[in-house]
Amino acid sequence: MQGIRVFIIILVLILAAATFINCKGEGETHIFGGDPDEPNDPPETPHTPYPEDNATDQSTRPIFSWQCEDPDKDPLTFTIYLTRTYDYFEHDPFVASDTSYAINLDLEKQRRYDWYVEADDGSNDLVTSETWTFYTGETTNNPPFPPFNPDPPDYATDVQAEDVTLSWEGYDPDGDPLVYDVWLEHHLVSGEFIVENHPDTFYNVGRLGKGVDFRWYVIVKDDQGGTASNYESEWRFETEETNDPPEMPHNPYPADNETNVALDALLVWHCSDPNGDPLTYDVWFGPPLIPILVSAGQSERNYQPTTMLRDTEYEWWIIAYDDEGAETQGHFWSFTTANEVYTELEVLRNIYNDYGTVIRDDMIKARFDGTYAPEGGIIPLQPAAVLCNAYALCWLDLEKIYFYRDPQNDVFLSPGGTYTFDVTAGGGVDQGLNVSVDMPDCEAYFTSPDNNTSVSIIDGFEVVWVSSCPGTGTVDIYVRNDMGEDIGVHVTTANDGSYTFAAGELSAAAGSFQIFVDIIAVEESRIDVTGYNSNSFRRARIFSSLMLYTM
Repeated sequence: MQGIRVFIIILVLILAAATFINCKGEGETHIFGGDPDEPNDPPETPHTPYPEDNATDQSTRPIFSWQCEDPDKDPLTFTIYLTRTYDYFEHDPFVASDTSYAINLDLEKQRRYDWYVEADDGSNDLVTSETWTFYTGETTNNPPFPPFNPDPPDYATDVQAEDVTLSWEGYDPDGDPLVYDVWLEHHLVSGEFIVENHPDTFYNVGRLGKGVDFRWYVIVKDDQGGTASNYESEWRFETEETNDPPEMPHNPYPADNETNVALDALLVWHCSDPNGDPLTYDVWFGPPLIPILVSAGQSERNYQPTTMLRDTEYEWWIIAYDDEGAETQGHFWSFTTANEVYTELEVLRNIYNDYGTVIRDDMIKARFDGTYAPEGGIIPLQPAAVLCNAYALCWLDLEKIYFYRDPQNDVFLSPGGTYTFDVTAGGGVDQGLNVSVDMPDCEAYFTSPDNNTSVSIIDGFEVVWVSSCPGTGTVDIYVRNDMGEDIGVHVTTANDGSYTFAAGELSAAAGSFQIFVDIIAVEESRIDVTGYNSNSFRRARIFSSLMLYTM
């Protein structure tokens, strides 16, 4: 160049470039800056230049861009200083109001130029960037911007390896059409070239290996011979780890070949996944040689059989599945149940008020089962005879229980009395049983409302009872529908003789329902006699019931 040339500055608003440099709005004119009462901070130092520092073969009509933000969002102006190296010549500075510029004056070919930017927010000292260098080539063509916005993002992990598509964005400041060369490499293969002169900004590479670190870069080419790439700062991602199947289910309970297992035993096992994947299980269970699938796809590591017979062998195994489709089947386990009887012995009094008449209904029940099957078919046992004090209980074939009630004299049990069950062996009960149970020594009953009357569950209502129990204590109130199903209403309150159900408190009740008051806690103890299930129990209970209807 000879002397000082006059540079004509053309402000170029390049939206795609602004996207690339992720710096939009900092150089725009803002109506409002920061809070005038707060200290004003200077702009950040301009950075991320284009042309990149030490870039070669650049246009003799370059476009300059950089990144710069102001913490107070103040409007910024910039001054660009360009120096031709070795002859100590500087051009007149460019003053601009945005972060990308083009000049339409040819620079010299094959020369080195240095440049830097000053940022001014109008309130602080000027902030000066580093000095950057670029080298011109033989053409006025501006090369493309380096590729940006990769997907998978740089340093992404756990990328699904089944079907991988690489994508990026490209931009040419002159608007020239672009094509792309894509390179992909990993620790086993260096510099694997996968596509050349590709017209799109995405490329499907299909299935990749699992648990592999990949590096990739893109060469951007315009139709004027200009190129750019991210070779020096290649992108990286890691595919998902290789999926390992679940470990084999192990550590069963009951233990393999265990005997004398309770009829209500809960089957339990242990299992985990080496990749930390969530697991589900299929449970196979039944007599030897004929187990069936009793539970599929459950997440719990336990299973409660619905029916088990006494003195019977059972076989079971577990199949574990992870969410990637891998599965592992466990060993076959077996156990034998105990030769025991599930026993219930009860002495009961129900008291209710029938329009002013207090009725006490006493009963004695005894039940013997060779199967613990709360959700399945029960095998009832019928010993030779069952006595309770002087009362011989009768076998009710329909309900498969022993039962006693005196229809002529409902009151035959005495509060505070002791009642002894004598069971004679036979009918599957291998030995006799002699146990006692004590009745509670006081009772309570409802006085209002009358039994079999209507109440409003919308407006609410009061229940009233009387109690011969000393002290105040507490009472438990619970509600069942007319099918005997618990509707989830439980109240514990002081034993002061009444309780008011608020409006809507019994909204779950429909039609008729029963209210029960247990003022006396249930007396319950385990029957610890060889040959009887530990879940057997005896109890004496005095309770008050009240059948009501909704209005």
